[in-house]
Amino acid sequence: MFKVTLLCGFLVSLLGAGSSPADETPQPTQVQGKVVKVDPNKGTLTLLVNDKERQFTISENTRILVNDIRSYEPKERLKAPVFQSKRLGARITTVPKDGKEVVKEVIVYTGRK
Repeated sequence: MFKVTLLCGFLVSLLGAGSSPADETPQPTQVQGKVVKVDPNKGTLTLLVNDKERQFTISENTRILVNDIRSYEPKERLKAPVFQSKRLGARITTVPKDGKEVVKEVIVYTGRK
């Protein structure tokens, strides 16, 4: 009986103990900073993060959310009037895809409550 239990434990440890890298899904990364530049024609958003500017490309698949008195998704996307305000707080969520950093979500904070 002890041998069967030991053998079963060994097989379970071989088959299910670890996950292979192929099974892992890419983990999202969040970047927080202040909006310093928006170019709706190029589809870019530049944030000031730790005293360095980082530029992100915003695609049509990127969800844009504005946290104002009420949260909303601007129909005008990057052309929305809220992006003309200076130094808005923002959080960008990215995921790695095909060796590139793809922006999945942009949340902009106006500071109004």
